[in-house]
Amino acid sequence: MNVAKTTLTPQLPPQFQYTRLEHQTQAVDSIARVFDNVPFVAATASHANPTWVPARAGDTIEANLRSIRAGNQVTAGAVMVPFIAVEALNLDVLMETGTGKTFTFIETMHRLHQRYRLSKFIVLVPTNAIRQGTLKSLQTTAAFFAREYNNQKINVFDYSERTVAGFVNAANAGISVLVATFGSFNKQKNVINKRGVEANLFGQAKSYMEGLAALRPVLIIDEPHRAEGEKTQEYLSKFNPLLTLRFGATFKNKEYKNLVYALDSVQAFRKRLVKGITVDTVGAGQAAMHALVLNRVTGRYNGSISVTNLGASAMSGPVYVFFAGLPAGVTLPALPQSGGVPYATINLPSGLAAGATSG
Repeated sequence: MNVAKTTLTPQLPPQFQYTRLEHQTQAVDSIARVFDNVPFVAATASHANPTWVPARAGDTIEANLRSIRAGNQVTAGAVMVPFIAVEALNLDVLMETGTGKTFTFIETMHRLHQRYRLSKFIVLVPTNAIRQGTLKSLQTTAAFFAREYNNQKINVFDYSERTVAGFVNAANAGISVLVATFGSFNKQKNVINKRGVEANLFGQAKSYMEGLAALRPVLIIDEPHRAEGEKTQEYLSKFNPLLTLRFGATFKNKEYKNLVYALDSVQAFRKRLVKGITVDTVGAGQAAMHALVLNRVTGRYNGSISVTNLGASAMSGPVYVFFAGLPAGVTLPALPQSGGVPYATINLPSGLAAGATSG
């Protein structure tokens, strides 16, 4: 069988110069610290990930999670730690679109390998376009992370019938990552689920999925709200992951599983990481998805702000309008500040229907 893989070597084109941002470092640190003082058990074969014994490590992981969430001021969702081996630990990271989720989960792989020797990662994305973007990001960040992690290499496998066996059988001395779409595994007719397609898989597996399950991989799910279909959820469990990391800007019904870090729209705007001010609060309150429109400003000191609900459902107040990046010559009255950015509070006593504008 022909096996195609990419070994990413440290050659960084001039147009790709990366700088690690504070919120990305905090997210990676938060994930890695979950396993502080957790005893890992070395893999019995040279292809699989090390593991931990849930009954022995569960209390430590739970205590770490609660400490990390408190330090990050995260209160949304429950803390749920499995104490039996058949259940995977899940960690969620909420990051607003445009704040570098892909960069963050790539560094997470490097950190988990450096600290705990985890080596087999499967990145699952909703579309082929996102898959191609992820592969490109893995390529262009390779040299940056090689410098940051003592020349640590990463082998990338673009999922296909020709590459999956190579990923399964790759040695665990370095990082191996398989990038695939949800559609590549969530049907019985998918090649990954067919039996008898390959005779020389690790663990005497009879299908590619069985081979992957024997690795106890770390699953990384991008845009998890798009993986909530019944069939996708059914087949996700067949990977038999040791750990599932969900990175997203949106989670279905805000149902979080061990949310360890949250950078929602308000926080991203305060940090000037995004230009928009569409708001979906998580850590500091609850609100429907809505958008703010600066309607008009007249004169030097007088102005008015209207709120237009661009969401599909009614929203409730209060709404906070942050004045960041004001042009020269614009002055404001005395306003409260958050993170050095002045803001105004708009109360909506009766709420605001979808499509409606406040007076």
